Amino acid sequence: LYEFKDSTLIKSNLSHPGFHHRIEDITQLKDSTLVFGTKGYGIMTWKGDKVQQITTKQGLTSNMFEDVHVDENGILWAGTLTGLNKITFEKSGKYHVRQFTVFNGLPSNEINEIKSFDGQVWLSTSGGLVQFKEPPIDSFSATPQIQKTTVNTSSIKANKVTEFRHDQNNFTFQYLTINYRQNGKIPYRYRINKNTDWQLTHNRTVNYPSLPKGDYNFEVQSQNQDGFWSESASYNFNIKPPWWETIWFRILCVLSIGFIGYTVYKYRTNQLKKENEYQLQVINMERQLTDLEKSALQAQMNPHFIFNSLNSIQNFILKNDTKKAVEFLSRFARLVRHNLNASVQGIVSIEEEISLLDNYLALEQERFEHRFTYDIEVAENLNKHFIEFPPMLIQPYVENAVIHGLSNEIEEGNVKICFSGNENELVVIIKDNGVGFKTTADGGEKPRHKSVGMTITRKRLELLGANSNNSVKIRTLKNDLTNEILGTEVQIRIKIKNTVHENH
Repeated sequence: LYEFKDSTLIKSNLSHPGFHHRIEDITQLKDSTLVFGTKGYGIMTWKGDKVQQITTKQGLTSNMFEDVHVDENGILWAGTLTGLNKITFEKSGKYHVRQFTVFNGLPSNEINEIKSFDGQVWLSTSGGLVQFKEPPIDSFSATPQIQKTTVNTSSIKANKVTEFRHDQNNFTFQYLTINYRQNGKIPYRYRINKNTDWQLTHNRTVNYPSLPKGDYNFEVQSQNQDGFWSESASYNFNIKPPWWETIWFRILCVLSIGFIGYTVYKYRTNQLKKENEYQLQVINMERQLTDLEKSALQAQMNPHFIFNSLNSIQNFILKNDTKKAVEFLSRFARLVRHNLNASVQGIVSIEEEISLLDNYLALEQERFEHRFTYDIEVAENLNKHFIEFPPMLIQPYVENAVIHGLSNEIEEGNVKICFSGNENELVVIIKDNGVGFKTTADGGEKPRHKSVGMTITRKRLELLGANSNNSVKIRTLKNDLTNEILGTEVQIRIKIKNTVHENH
């Protein structure tokens, strides 16, 4: 398409490909819409920025046009080599297409040129000049008849047999519509199911060589000379699945697999049950041995602690100080009661442990005539009420600091106990300014006294899951310049199950 302007041909800038291939004829509707008869793209219309295409899909006899003509009534006539087309446009933009061929009385389908005068349409055809008179619309189209149905080369009577085996799946349908005006050139359309698309043909035979299992409804329709489709001729049938795809066979397979699986499952379950029972027996035996060992160690701790406390009371009473003896006995009673409760419960909080240590240190402070002081500190991130651990883990080291660290060699002794830690571990540091540890021949620390309580505590910490090399660390504090002994520091690490912070 080109525009001739000022003696110059200007190529169209329209993007549709129909304007960039062969255009056979151009005309114009009454509203100035341009109409183009193309070779291969049907009828193209153009006005302003609106472009429209009309093809065989909308009912034209062909997409290859010889001539287009608009008559006095604004009706578009378009000629092809396969018939005449009448296109009527409405004001809304909609249009209607009607086609005419030899079935409607034309001497030939080859329309070369179209003219009109005084309401009369004239056609130049290869069969001569035609004064065209539009026949009335015939909306009736005869329904085809299914003449023959063949399954695997064997003919069957339609609608008599409706079920077939899975290997009877090669179907051929023969059908016919009688319409003398179309001279045997009748368009048909068919489909095998309603959810499939219609297939267009002029043949009177359709073959499906290998249909899968399922339900089918073959339909065929025919079209009359005015483009109206008939009612459907149909044939309903079913192809059964093979026996290995039937429901009963699948149920049988599922039941068989289920039975085999259940047998294997029961056998494996019994094996696992026996293994688990054995493992549980082993675990229970180990747990009982551990509990017995813990109880035995705790039983060793209690008489050891009471023995040392009674020594303190005995020493105090011998001095014949009645008032202090009563106070001492009162504190000792609280200490014993606290220790008994802790032994029964098997667990104490930080707060309860501090109370025990405070009672014990107060007793020892009286026994040693206040020649030492003590301090107990708790980190802010630890909740004294909720953090719990086994009892009598700290007291033996505190006792060792007082009795063997300070003793008579220190006039102004001090014992400091600090609690810190995190969610999984409680760290207790015990410092004193006593005589420290003596050095062994290999440079290690030689204990001041062989403490039964400290030895027992190490074993208890290991049973609670602590690392034997990390559960208790003892070091002598020295002056870096003079190498003077400043005291002893003991660090105890205790595994805990839960830590509740005070900000909770």
